[in-house]
Amino acid sequence: MMQAAVLVLWLVAGAIPPASALAALSGSDRLPIMATGGRLHPGKGSGPLFSRTVTLPTPGVWYLWVRVTSNEGEPRAIAYDLDGVRPRHPSRGLINVEPYLKSAWIANTFVPGFRAEVRVEKPGDHVLRLKVEGEDADLTVERIALTLAWSARPAGDTLDHRDDPGGGRAFLPADADDPGGFHDAPSGPVTATRRFHLDAEGGDDARSGLEPASAWRTLDRVNGRVFSPDDAILLKRGGHWHGTLRPAGSGTASAWITLGAYGEGPRPVVDGGGADAVAIRDESFWTIRDLEVTTDPGGEGNGLSVRATRSGTGSRPQGLRITGVVASDCGGIGIHAGGTWEASDGIDGMVIENCLAYQNRGGGIIVEGWHQGGWRDGIIRNCSAWSNAGWGGIYLNGGRHVLMDRCRTDANYFLNQWFWNALNVTMRRCEAWRCHTSGERGGFDLDYSVNASVIEDCYSHHNEHYGFMLMGNGNTTEVAPKTSRHNLVRRCVAEDDRPPFWVIETFEDSIVADNTVLATGNNAAAMEVSGWPDGIGDGGWPARCVFANNVCCGRRGAVPVSVDAEPTRQENLFNGTWFWQAESGGPLLRWGGTNWDPAAWGIKAPKLPWKKFSSLADYRRATGQDALAGVGDPGFVGPAWRGAIGLSAMAAYRPRPDGPLARAPRAPSPVTPAWLAARAKYLSDTPGLAEIPAAPAP
Repeated sequence: MMQAAVLVLWLVAGAIPPASALAALSGSDRLPIMATGGRLHPGKGSGPLFSRTVTLPTPGVWYLWVRVTSNEGEPRAIAYDLDGVRPRHPSRGLINVEPYLKSAWIANTFVPGFRAEVRVEKPGDHVLRLKVEGEDADLTVERIALTLAWSARPAGDTLDHRDDPGGGRAFLPADADDPGGFHDAPSGPVTATRRFHLDAEGGDDARSGLEPASAWRTLDRVNGRVFSPDDAILLKRGGHWHGTLRPAGSGTASAWITLGAYGEGPRPVVDGGGADAVAIRDESFWTIRDLEVTTDPGGEGNGLSVRATRSGTGSRPQGLRITGVVASDCGGIGIHAGGTWEASDGIDGMVIENCLAYQNRGGGIIVEGWHQGGWRDGIIRNCSAWSNAGWGGIYLNGGRHVLMDRCRTDANYFLNQWFWNALNVTMRRCEAWRCHTSGERGGFDLDYSVNASVIEDCYSHHNEHYGFMLMGNGNTTEVAPKTSRHNLVRRCVAEDDRPPFWVIETFEDSIVADNTVLATGNNAAAMEVSGWPDGIGDGGWPARCVFANNVCCGRRGAVPVSVDAEPTRQENLFNGTWFWQAESGGPLLRWGGTNWDPAAWGIKAPKLPWKKFSSLADYRRATGQDALAGVGDPGFVGPAWRGAIGLSAMAAYRPRPDGPLARAPRAPSPVTPAWLAARAKYLSDTPGLAEIPAAPAP
């Protein structure tokens, strides 16, 4: 009843107060952004609603905290919006107020595990509204705080940002560019021989459906019907349907079936409730476009679910294009495509393009099979995912010959972008920032059983755990050998993650080259190479990897490079590293210590001390590594640790033509004919997508 009452009050709230009644804030790059509160007391003239103008200097997810005193013994809820935009499901837009609170900071919504949050697309002034339900409500909002940092904690009159990887600062956007990710623009016109229309308000199931004027009304008219090549099923824009849309039939390579929209206005919405919103099973050659899908956030339904369910490799569907789809507030996964774990392989020739997934409890965009051939020849391009729990932002599992290009992920709850159990996967020109909370909290993850794959020109920053994790997982076999071999990670930037680059366990015979990594804080490392004993949690060590021409920077106690004891004995080679300790007094690197606690693993062995080197000469004499290393301020084009959002921010880390790094000798390219030949044995089955080179040029 409380949620229903809040919905009614939103409808009668009326216009936003005039500008003279708003509490404006000056812009700042310090977190949190603060605003004054007010009394929410409908019965005493204060009113159930007040508005504040807040200046938010950067795009992204902002977490909303309010310090509240409750002057009564009833539990209440504060509803909120930013610029009139509220979460689709009311329970996510309600802050839970317990009775008898006294100057307490609160942020939890009525969806367990999710805090109050607002999404900002453009920096500048935004109007925040707070409203309380109930005629007898009597709450005082003493202060309002907005922060980018999930790790912020209440502290007196403000929030404590000591655990924030961004150092309590708001990141100014980079210069205007095309950052990739989702763009809210309709697809082109639908061309089909036969078109079936649905109109949620003006339709009639007794009609033919073949024209807008004779549109069907309900999903039942579509469900179970077998459609033919070159058919189209079109939902009227602005319409809203409840239940599962479940069409059947397959197109052909020259005549696809389209599921999309017609008319003017916002995307048509399909709300699956406790089940999937749109479900297609074992069909080929479908285009799904320009829809919005959602389900009950407390249930398990996926938004868009396109799956191969039959076992065996002879039945895999082919041809699937998903474009312009928005999936939000699902209890399951926003967009879920591919095979069924341990039962079927996947879908060949799948493209997911210009899609958005946010605030889904099971994950954002997930494509999977159950071994390295699970789904083949796929593309995920220009997609965005934020505030997804479960499996995180964008997750590729069990496939080969796949390209992920120009995707953006932020504020996800587990991992932003990752893949595992894959062959010849390329992740290119993607950005990931501010992953948080439980689990690994990372930006990019090349996980175990990944072979002959590439991450290049990607940008990670301010994730609460690692920026790039490059790993195997021991020497055992699950659906494929769990080592990760013959991979290439190059030309990436990672800033103020923890650590920015983490090379761990059985990541072998691979190349990490031409990357720029920056770390801040005591005991942090910009480039960390570590592991733990094989057979303990699988474990293992990086081996036979080449680390070439990486720029590793540390400040405020962070060390540029850290290599623990075992990787120093596993034929790993470092050459051309540029070290910069931006603040005097700290070492350039630590070497040969124990990065794990033997006692914690039940092993009777000493924990080895670190050797710390502050001069290149001492480092070279002791290790025989890095003959072409350099040291000092590298001379970037722009300021280091700028903290900007957008791929164009990476340009700041190019060396100035006249700077020390540009003039320094470079190690030869480790992409040698011998390395390419070893890599090629993993790619002998098919050449893969034309957009993914079968092997990078030496």
